Amino acid sequence: MLLWSQMHGDEPTATVALFDVLNYIQANRTAPHVARMLDRLTLHVVPMLNPDGAEKPQRRNAQGIDINRDALMLQTPEGRALKALRDRVNPSIGFNLHNQNWRTSVGRTGKSAAMSLLAVSFDQARSDNPGRIRAKKVAAIVRDAVEPLAPGMIGRYDDDFEVRAFGDNLTKWGTRVAQGLQACPCRCA
Repeated sequence: MLLWSQMHGDEPTATVALFDVLNYIQANRTAPHVARMLDRLTLHVVPMLNPDGAEKPQRRNAQGIDINRDALMLQTPEGRALKALRDRVNPSIGFNLHNQNWRTSVGRTGKSAAMSLLAVSFDQARSDNPGRIRAKKVAAIVRDAVEPLAPGMIGRYDDDFEVRAFGDNLTKWGTRVAQGLQACPCRCA
């Protein structure tokens, strides 16, 4: 599994959330559920893809390019590094962490979403194939695991296809991608 976060420098909670997960795994590595996971899963982690943007904080990198929209041109060193890592490890699934706008709600409930999930599209029609169906199943497992901690606050993020985006292109290149988006408590997203 490939995990990456903070493509956008102005989305700080994704990196923090990823480190929280890694700290939990480290602290509980001998617990049966964690040991079983570690025995069956190889993690490749990029905790912060855009350190230049994080320093500012701004969406774009030092070149002024949105890395998440650089999947086709690969003009950025960060984009090239993510693509090379994907090609080298050929992960069965990728998980891309982002912030979401603090105003995002859960469907039409009016409730704020603590987290939203999506299985990334690989085409404009938002077609399903075995890989996208698998990503949907992973998103459902994550939702079921988090729902007791945030009842009624897990949403479904917009899955419109973006031809230049990394998640959409990784899906097209054969890596199923699920995305998790956390609400930014500082209202910065």
